[in-house]
Amino acid sequence: MIEETEEYKKHKKNRIEKLKSVKKGENVFHLSYFDGIIDADDLVEYDKIISEIGFEFSSYDQNGDMHNSLDSFILDTYFILSQITITSIITNSINSATWDAIKFLVLKLWKRLRNQEITKYSSKTFKKKKIKFGIKVSLDENTHFDFDLKGDLNDDLILQSLDKMNDFIKNHKKNDKYKHPYFVEYDKRKGKWKSIDVEKEMCKIAQKSGSIKK
Repeated sequence: MIEETEEYKKHKKNRIEKLKSVKKGENVFHLSYFDGIIDADDLVEYDKIISEIGFEFSSYDQNGDMHNSLDSFILDTYFILSQITITSIITNSINSATWDAIKFLVLKLWKRLRNQEITKYSSKTFKKKKIKFGIKVSLDENTHFDFDLKGDLNDDLILQSLDKMNDFIKNHKKNDKYKHPYFVEYDKRKGKWKSIDVEKEMCKIAQKSGSIKK
């Protein structure tokens, strides 16, 4: 067994404490964010929007956390749709007012986060990068998606992409076994979402680096 460093133990303890405040349940919308870019007043506003449509809002500040180095396929900040909402999308029973409120909040988050930068710490190095924001969706325990809402889109395209996301979710088959979350990008020219199989991309990267054989 690899011995944990004091730094890692401290990080682990801090993360466990922060996670105690995270709400759970099928009616919960969750935001993972960085304090300083999104503040307490913002969280109160987001909570109000979600509460008004009959759901609960939860949030988690990632400051101080260690991060995965595979930046190309990782959302830095993300909004997780409630499981009830995903079921409603799949069964085509989502209330239009509910969906409009969700889109309003996502657009507000996107405007706040686009072109913002964070400094990420990984393997004892510091790296400054633009925040990658998006939506996380889980169809079941095996099938997960990270929808990337790029900063080079505009308001209309963001709203359009969110409606197209519904069609993508409804038409996607569930996996028979667990797969790493698909990373999904919006093709604004074609007006549709395109999924990337992250496991395959990771294998390609490993093959190029020589860590695994073809």
